[in-house]
Amino acid sequence: IMKAILKDKLHLLYDEIAKNHGLYLPTKEKGAVNFKKYDGNNEVDIETLQTTKSAKDFFFPQTEDMVNFKTQGKSIEIIDAREDIKSFVIFGVRACDNKSFEILDRVFLVEPVDTMYKNRRENAIIFTLACNNPHASCFCKNFGKEAVVCAPFLKNTA
Repeated sequence: IMKAILKDKLHLLYDEIAKNHGLYLPTKEKGAVNFKKYDGNNEVDIETLQTTKSAKDFFFPQTEDMVNFKTQGKSIEIIDAREDIKSFVIFGVRACDNKSFEILDRVFLVEPVDTMYKNRRENAIIFTLACNNPHASCFCKNFGKEAVVCAPFLKNTA
């Protein structure tokens, strides 16, 4: 079942989602559009086709602690520093980016499984947006028509 929502009412959807999940939206800040955590004051921009950084950054952070070490004399204790990820929502991912996650899954979710990537993927909820007019430089058509045929569920206020 597909539901529609007026664009000027999206903040109500964002507020509802943010009650139970970390919510990240394409946000305009200093002339660039990137995914930022929703705080109710974001300048949300779902019209820009490409964010400066990809949504893939949620699954591949620049740095993360994998282990910690505790030393006492000549003894070294290795402590697993991985933490469970709480569920989070990424809203506004383009369909081609979402389709690319399937390719990444074929690499990182087979033996040996990247448990840190798996933990993030299992706890992510992704809302995609269709591109009505992809740029000539976009490659979404390379993923097949199912990548770009996401029926828009947003309606203009008019």
